[in-house]
Amino acid sequence: MHFPTGTLAEGAMRMQQQLQERQQREHELNQRNGRIRAALDASRDGFLIADAEHRTVYANPALRAMLQAQLPELDQAHIVGSDLHRFDANPQAARQRLEGTSAPIQDTLSLGHAQFTRTASPVLDEQGRCNGYAVHWHERTQELLLEDNIERIVAAAAAGDLSQRLARTTDTGFIGTLTTGINQLLEAMGGALGEIRHMLTAQAEGNLELRIQGKYQGDFLAMQRDANLTADRLADIVHNIGACSNNIGACSNSIGQATDQIASGNQALAQRSQQQQSDNLQNTATAMEQLTAAVRQNADHAQRANDLSRNTQQVASEVRSLAQRSAEAAKQTKGLIEDSVEKVGTGASLVQQAGATMNDILNSVQQVTAIMAEISAASQEQRIGIEQVSQTVVHMDQATQQNNALVEQASNAIHDLQTQVQQLTQTIAIFHAQN
Repeated sequence: MHFPTGTLAEGAMRMQQQLQERQQREHELNQRNGRIRAALDASRDGFLIADAEHRTVYANPALRAMLQAQLPELDQAHIVGSDLHRFDANPQAARQRLEGTSAPIQDTLSLGHAQFTRTASPVLDEQGRCNGYAVHWHERTQELLLEDNIERIVAAAAAGDLSQRLARTTDTGFIGTLTTGINQLLEAMGGALGEIRHMLTAQAEGNLELRIQGKYQGDFLAMQRDANLTADRLADIVHNIGACSNNIGACSNSIGQATDQIASGNQALAQRSQQQQSDNLQNTATAMEQLTAAVRQNADHAQRANDLSRNTQQVASEVRSLAQRSAEAAKQTKGLIEDSVEKVGTGASLVQQAGATMNDILNSVQQVTAIMAEISAASQEQRIGIEQVSQTVVHMDQATQQNNALVEQASNAIHDLQTQVQQLTQTIAIFHAQN
């Protein structure tokens, strides 16, 4: 068979050009794969690449180190070529799940003491066919431990315990930044609340001089300012209460002294009233004694008048007897007449004396009547005076009793007030603040 020279040369040139283009593409692909491999080799996360048959074709150093740390007995030489799902509990189910989707699938895996999150992504060509799988291994052991610690510390802080802290880490990434930030937050909150608690404890013990001295910002600064202002106002209030308590105590003492004076005055008034009543009764008794003596004297006068009257009657009776005997004697003898005349004269004298005595008796009776009238009037006036004195004494006694009741009420009120003042003084006595 004969081929034209030009045609062979052109074909050779085209083949050479295609070969060069293929080599160029392979070179570029190798360079790109090399860069990708270098990036994967330098990554701190684990990466694994498998072909379409789920056989491992690449495992970066970070993944090898992770597996070696958790599975020391694992043969590193047999990682490449091993099944992609060798670490799954159900490899067949994992294979079917991965083949049934073109989207990334994420799951978790426990190896040894480590927790991993795996993200498997199908590698598709331009026609959408699956050429293999790229699996990203991310160890979350420290993150999960940090999450548990954060949850524990947050729960403790919510319960009021701000003393717990996260363990320091050498991680310079997100975990290190988060750990440092949470610890700083707890330090700031614990410091501010600790100072407030210390100040409130001191106030509960009576010390109003303590203030929050820390350097704070934002809401903590506002809380510091408000707490210190509250303490200042509380100290002023306690100081004013103490001053008012002293004033109330002084006033209550003055009122107590005045009440004592009123009570003493009421007692003296009652004593004077009783003395006056006793004097009036004594005067009345004296007057009654005088009245009794006068009555007795008048009775004596009356008795004497009665005796004189009886004597007069006896004389008259004797005169009549003598007259009768004289008449008889006149009939008998003249001498007897003379004797009768003499006795008649004597009887006349006695009659005159009896008349004078009757006049004296009448005058004495009139005097007794006048004295009795005066005594009756004096007794009436004395009775009226005694009634007035009695009424006055009754009124004074009622007033004294009312005053005593008022004094007793005032004394009770003063006693209650003094008790309250003492309680108030004892209450504020535990507080001490700067003047």
